[in-house]
Parts: sequence; structure tokens; C-alpha cells
Amino acid sequence: MIFDGNCQFMGTDEVTPLLRRMDAAGIDKALLAASLEGAIIPGRAQPLRGVGNKELSAVVAKHPDRFVGAFHLDPRDAGARRTVEDYAAKGFRAVKLFPAEGYHLDDPRFYELFDLVQDTGLAAIVYCGQVTMGLARDGAQRRSLNSAYGYPMRVDAPSRLFPRIRFVITHMGFPFLFEAWSVHHANKNVFLDISGTGANFDGLPVGYAAVGGPAFIPLDFDKVVWGSDNADDPGAARAVADTYLKLMGCTDGGQRGRVFGATLAALLGIAG
Repeated sequence: MIFDGNCQFMGTDEVTPLLRRMDAAGIDKALLAASLEGAIIPGRAQPLRGVGNKELSAVVAKHPDRFVGAFHLDPRDAGARRTVEDYAAKGFRAVKLFPAEGYHLDDPRFYELFDLVQDTGLAAIVYCGQVTMGLARDGAQRRSLNSAYGYPMRVDAPSRLFPRIRFVITHMGFPFLFEAWSVHHANKNVFLDISGTGANFDGLPVGYAAVGGPAFIPLDFDKVVWGSDNADDPGAARAVADTYLKLMGCTDGGQRGRVFGATLAALLGIAG
């Protein structure tokens, strides 16, 4: 099974084109994550609208054989606990955390909430590293995202305190690659996502070689998952990721194959 682990919900009108791209690339399922309302995506004329948990829930319910849901959660929200309970009850398998909204993942104020995430069996997809999108104004209010909050070392304490939560660091934390690889190496429940396009993605094998590669930080490729990151050609993106995995030392074809599906399915508790 080919399972796309990093796919952003762009709105109901985008679902049919997404399914067509998945079919063309031989992708069986995608972990579809709610987006930020008002997000400004490079190359798109209008900010994203209608891309939140409620809209995503309807799409996942309509296509349960193709999509697995990841709901967005801001742990500062007064209703955060209710959000976790509601979407876990709906069958969502993961929570998407976006620290660049303005919080640190290891803030002790959130630990009671993480207890609930752990008890409900949810995985935690954590957007780490450089943010490439903006936020539209909310009326007269200026809004922005801050990449400094997406520092992978902030995943370290929560992963130790909540060992049954499977944390996934997106994009291997670029440009904080060394830190993301270190946290992954030190904690059994921290996974890495290899996804993206452009210079940040292309820099992964180069950066890994630059720090000494497996002789310095041996990555556990059984804890790496792949995502298309909404690529126009996800099949081509998968082929490039496979090449980069080889360059980073994952020479076992069976192990690389698991990166593209079986590892994510097991992480989410889904039969492969």
C-alpha cells in the first residue's frame, strides 16, 4: 500500500483533482490534514477558506477508503480538549500541530492535553522548521507565522513525557536538520517525514552527508514516513524521495518500501 503521509486539505473543490493525482501516482491513501484558515500559499491567488476541521471531516467521511483525517489543534484554545475528544470519536487518527502559530510544543501548560492525546491513541504530526506560507488579515488584525517556534528540539521533552504518542516531525525539520535527526535518534517514538519540493527537500541528502551521515547520527529508516506535500506530480515526488533515501544510507529496498506506506499505516494503527 502506498500511503501519502503529508497532504494538506486545500478545500472541498480540490478533492477531486487530488484523487486524480493519487490515482495517477498509484497512491492508495493519504493522511489529509486540516489547513489554517486564511493561509496564503505561494502560487495560489486567494487565501485558503473552508479548510478547517469541520470541512475536512465531511470529506473524510465521504471518502473513507482514500483519506485518513488529521485534525488541526491549537493547544492554547479554550476548547482544545473538546476538539481532541470529538475528532478522536470521529475516527481521526492524528492531530496536526502547528507551533508557528505562536507557541512552544514543550510548554507545560499543554501537558494535560497531551495526556488526552496519548490516551486516545492519536499520533501527533508536528510542523517543524521553515514556514513558507503567510496568513491573511483577520479584519484589521495583522497575522503572521513565526518559524522560530517550530524548533525540533521542542519535541524532545514531550516525546519523553508521553512515550505512547508517535510524534512525526515534518520535512525533517528543515533547516533545523541536525536537531530533528538528533531528537529522532534519541527517542523511539519520534518519526521523521521526508517530503517537500525545492531547495529545502533537495538539501536533505546533502545536509546529512555534511554532518557525517550514518557514522555520526544513524537514522532509523523504520521511523521515516513519506509525504507528497501536495506535489503536482506525487509519483515523481515519490521517485525523488526514494533516491534521496538511498543517498542517506537506506540501501535496503524493503525498508525503503515501508517508508512509502507500511510504516505510516502501523504508526496510525491501520491495517496495511
